[in-house]
Formats: sequence, C-alpha cells, structure tokens
Amino acid sequence: MKTILKYLLLTLLVIFLFLALYLGVQSFRLRWWGTPEIGSLEELTPAQKAEDMRYLLDLTRQVSQAEAVWQAAGLDNPLDQPELWVDRARQTASNAEFSDLILQYLVHVAQGGHAYLAFDAHFNPTISLVSDIPRDAFSKMPLWGNLINGLAWNAHANLDLVYREGKYVLNQAAQVEGINLPDGAVVEKVDGLSTDDFVLLQQYRTHLRYDPQAKKFFIYPLLTVDPGFSQPGWEVTFRLPAGEMETVFVKKIPGYVTHRPDESHVDNIRCLALDEAVLYIKIQTFSYEQAAHDRTALQQCFVNGGFQKVIFDVRGNNGGEIWSYMDNILAPLAREPLTYESTAAVKESFYQWYGWRFWLFQTTTSNELSDAPTHIVNVEEISYPPYSDQGWRVMRITRKVEPAAEPFPFEGQAYVLTDNNTLSAGDSFARTMQSTGLAKIVGANTVGWGQAYQAKMLYGLPNSGILFWMDAELTFNPDGSLNNYVGVIPDVVLNASSYPTAYPVYISRDVLLSDPWVQWVLEDPSQ
Repeated sequence: MKTILKYLLLTLLVIFLFLALYLGVQSFRLRWWGTPEIGSLEELTPAQKAEDMRYLLDLTRQVSQAEAVWQAAGLDNPLDQPELWVDRARQTASNAEFSDLILQYLVHVAQGGHAYLAFDAHFNPTISLVSDIPRDAFSKMPLWGNLINGLAWNAHANLDLVYREGKYVLNQAAQVEGINLPDGAVVEKVDGLSTDDFVLLQQYRTHLRYDPQAKKFFIYPLLTVDPGFSQPGWEVTFRLPAGEMETVFVKKIPGYVTHRPDESHVDNIRCLALDEAVLYIKIQTFSYEQAAHDRTALQQCFVNGGFQKVIFDVRGNNGGEIWSYMDNILAPLAREPLTYESTAAVKESFYQWYGWRFWLFQTTTSNELSDAPTHIVNVEEISYPPYSDQGWRVMRITRKVEPAAEPFPFEGQAYVLTDNNTLSAGDSFARTMQSTGLAKIVGANTVGWGQAYQAKMLYGLPNSGILFWMDAELTFNPDGSLNNYVGVIPDVVLNASSYPTAYPVYISRDVLLSDPWVQWVLEDPSQ
C-alpha cells in the first residue's frame, strides 16, 4: 500500500512539475510579466501584414462557421482566393489601411454570426493561454480602436428610401439636381449596377439582411456605405411611377444616421396595459447585468393579473444571455416542465485547434451557453447529413426549464413580435418560444445569430495584436435552413419584404394602438 501511495505521489509531483514548467514557458512566450506600456503602434511591415492575413484566413477555415454560411447564402467565399487577400494585406500602405482591410473581412464573417473587434477584451492568464494571445495585445487594442474610429466607413443621402416588396422605393418626394422625384419612384440602378448587385457589393462593408420571401439580401439604408474618399456620392437611376427613367447624382453626407431612436437610456423592461385584457411588454435586451432587475420588473408587469393576451416585443432586441429569458420569462409562463431541443454544429477542426486548451476554457471560464444556468440536460452527437459527413460535429442539445416558484398570473395567449433587428439572444428567445409552443411569433424574420451551445471565442492576430470575437457554431431551423442568416421565420408574417418595419418610438397607449402589428395581435382572428 505504501509503495502504491509513493508512486501515486511521485506521479502527481511529476505532473505538477510538468505543468509548472509548461506554464512558465508559456508565461514568457505570452509575455505575462510586467505591465505593458505601449505609447504608439509601430508600423507593420508588408511581411507582417501578409502573415496576419494568412493567419486570419486559416483560422476562419479551421474554427469558424462563416464559410458554410457564405456557401449556403450564395455570398463571396474569400477562402477560395486566399492569396488575393494576403496580397491585398501586403500592399496596404499603412496600419490604417491594414486595419480597414481586417475590418472588411470581419464584417463579411459577421454575415452569418458574431464577428467583431474586441475593444472590450481584458487580459487574464487563462484567456491569454486558451486563445494564444500575448498580454501586450490587450494593451494595443485601444490604440487600434483610435485608428479604426478614424476610418471613413459610413455616409448617407438626403433621401427617404424604404425597402418594399423587394424594391427600394422613394417614400417621400424629393428634388435632386433640379429634378423632381415623386414618391413611389423605384431605384433601378446605383453606380451602374442593379440594386441587387449593388447590395451584394456591400457585403464587406455593412450587414446584409435576408428577405426569406424574396429569397435575397437587402440593406437599409440603401445608400449607407461611403463610396470612397474620392467619390462625392452615387449615380442613381430611378424608374418613375409613369414608367420613365431618370438618372441623378446623389451627394453623400459623411457619417451614419440611425433610423431608430437610441434606447440605451431607458429601462430595459417597459410594460403597459393596453386594456384590461392585453398586456404589452417591450424588452430591449437580455443583458445579464439587467437580469435581476428585469425579473422584478416583469413580475410587476403582471401584478394586476387577468390578462387574456400578452405581447413580448423584441423588435430591435440585440441579445444578451439566454438564461435571462429562461428564468425570467419561460419559467414563470410554464405550468409544467418545458423540454425542448435545438440542433447546432461545430467543426471538428475547432476542437483540434484548441486541443486541451478548450478543456481549460470550459473548466475555468463561463461559456454562457453550456453552463448550468442554461438548463442543459443532454447533449447528443447526431448524424445530420451533409454536415456530419463533412467534418462537422453536430449536436442535439436538450434543455429543460422547470416552472417558477412565482408564476405569472396569466393563462392566456402569448405573442412575440420580431423583426429584422432581432438578433443573438433575441433570436434565440423567439425560436425557444416558438418551439415550446409558449407563444405565437408575429412580424418579420429575425436577423439570426442565435446560438445553442458554443459561444463566441476570442482570437488575436500574431503581429498586429488585433483582437476579435468570432462564432464557431451553425444553428439550424426546423426546415434545415441556417438560422445564421435566415433567422427565425414567424408563425404569422406581417408586411412581408418591407423595411423598416413597424416600431413603437414611444411606449404610450396611443402610439401602440396605432402600431399595425400590435393591432393585428388585438384582432387576431384565431383568438
């Protein structure tokens, strides 16, 4: 017995020494010691830029879902011509031009999921080791941020154009270059390209929205990307209501103009009884910082009880944590245990890229999606052709939510209003309410980006130190389409192929009663 104990202790000592040696080597390689003082960014050499771009392309191929989304959606696949991108990086004249190119690439990756620069990333040894990022890269990011904020990316035009039934229509009469353009005039071409071709040209500069009715992408506003420093605007060809064509030059106005009010200053949960039978609840995000406050606010919304309908409005909801809506909405609505499934796929090479570091990540860091608060009861690897036959690990994730100790005093019909600004956890909420049968989904398709099991991960480029978040997961709709770009299709589609969609600027009874989507719920013929 003593001999066994002796060998066991010796084995543990060897393991401890090996880990200590390994961590010691990694701490020097990743420069953990000392506080980095970086006053300015050194100009990268052409070779360093080329190496960073090649690393980013290889990384995308190994760990990201982006390539599968591009192929399914009919978008460009930069991985088909990697050396073209490497050459473009090599030929950039400055750090600013190089960062512009990296930003373009990440925007394109984000056509099918989270992908954005990580200005909010903070150093800790575990993340540094898991993501293979040196400590000084975290200190460089504010400097890259200052550089990137100076890039001219956005412009707009003094025209009220809307997307309607697959076309871009002048919503209000305008005069351009002395030419009167009546409302209803349709944009046929921009800079000599059809509107569809022009939109696809912007896939590296802005987020494309998918129209499942027209089965194509659109952008809003149509004229939202700066055409270039040397370009003062756009040449736009209109088809007037009488059928004649008119081509005008539309001057650009630098900068981005939002088409919706800033709601960051208002309460995350706002509710209003439209009458004694209908309760309206606007949910801005599912932010974890707000979760405890939201739980109390939601209970207060139902305090009077007796409602026959409740509207959860997640139009414009940009996400957060999935456990927030599970605990704060699903559980209080449930009267018996809710069990539901989702299907997701991650490349086998994702796990190979991380190796044992992924185990370290799961052991020491919150994954947001696979931790205990998200109510996972089973994860099963399944066959899901063609993905499971092409290097993807496809998983069926089962979650179970128990009824809350303090249920909402509500037994009626719930509705969720969604639009093409609902994304991430907002998308997942709509999908969950739909799959559990807790609510009828009404409005327009969501953006997508809903995740089921694997949250976005942090990465860094080896020479520049530019940090970014990137998804790894494909998620599937019940019909097999990719949620990543199609989003959740409502049970009842309203204003098909139109944007902007209905949206309450102010939460007041008069404003909400004039909202056509809210009116549809009030008059729902099935109730």
